[in-house]
Amino acid sequence: MKQPGAFAYLLGNRFSFAAIILATAYIGYRALTGTGSAWPAIGMLLVLGYSLTSNRKIAAYGRWKREWDGMNGQPPRQSLYARHPWLRYALGIPAWAFGAWMALTTKDANVQWAVGLFWVTTILGLAALFWQLFRNLGRNLARPIPEVMLCLGVPLQSASQNKIRSVIPSYCARILNSFNR
Repeated sequence: MKQPGAFAYLLGNRFSFAAIILATAYIGYRALTGTGSAWPAIGMLLVLGYSLTSNRKIAAYGRWKREWDGMNGQPPRQSLYARHPWLRYALGIPAWAFGAWMALTTKDANVQWAVGLFWVTTILGLAALFWQLFRNLGRNLARPIPEVMLCLGVPLQSASQNKIRSVIPSYCARILNSFNR
């Protein structure tokens, strides 16, 4: 699989993707309320579409690369959050606390929609957390512990042997065929 280009990484990485979503929402809000023009909003929608496509290409390449490296026997590279699970809480709890403080101390009537949105997303986030924690509780209590504790996955997007043999040079095919005798 071909690695995405530098421009795709520039607009499709997680941080740029999040910033583009926020900028599109802000410019779209201004266009809908009449304080801004519709042309920048249309332009941001096009940039958002390219960024979404780039983000998906980067994710697909990352999955393929992990599977490819897994066939070589290399252990998969873990993300920063997987290596340091406390980091998610160390960053998320202070950010949520700051948002809650801002929501509780604001008196401006123009930002009450943002305060409501903050509390709605907080409730939805807590509901998702409880769903993840307790959805399999009853099923897991009755299920016996399996003897196999680690299963290595088979690459899902790798080419089949027939496809590989159809595209490789003839001298490589002879080498591969010698192993099947």
